[in-house]
Amino acid sequence: MWKSLLVTDGDIVVWCDADVRNFRPCFITGLLGPLLVEDDVQFCKGFYERPLDGVRGQGGRVTELVARPLISLFFPQLAMFSQPLAGEYAGRRQLLERVPFVQGYGVDLGLLIDVVQRVGLNAVAQVDLGVRVHRNRTLEELGPQATAVLHTALARAGLPARPDSLPVLARPWREPEIVEVRERPPVAQLPARGARATLA
Repeated sequence: MWKSLLVTDGDIVVWCDADVRNFRPCFITGLLGPLLVEDDVQFCKGFYERPLDGVRGQGGRVTELVARPLISLFFPQLAMFSQPLAGEYAGRRQLLERVPFVQGYGVDLGLLIDVVQRVGLNAVAQVDLGVRVHRNRTLEELGPQATAVLHTALARAGLPARPDSLPVLARPWREPEIVEVRERPPVAQLPARGARATLA
């Protein structure tokens, strides 16, 4: 995501997860709408129904079990967001180039926290994208995602879990797993745009 800012020039940038199985054009137009009709909107976050194995209302396990409790404790102003970990969002380049990007699974929550901190809630919109179907991960696969979300939230709350190294997810009978949470600096802090493409 961060690298895409280095190789594009549009005033508005839209991102959508690559594993969506029912992708529709309205995902893009829906995210663009508030940014095109409201000059004060700087960032737009999508939300949707996420079925789990075809059962509605059961998706978003990391959101409900990890992200939402963290938001309630440390960032209660973000509790209004239906899908804080949604990978579908859009924003104005002038804003996106001035915030850092977490690598890995922490990027969605980190970006939301940083954007709201920079421009305020009134400059952020939510849009209903309907139903989103994607590959549901096993609980085992969700462990690294939950770890990254936890680490990102704690770091932004001023409570870095492992400030000197990457977090390691330790589980019984398995090799420890390093979780990627390093951050890319704001693009605006990089050298002139002509030289930035070489950094991608």
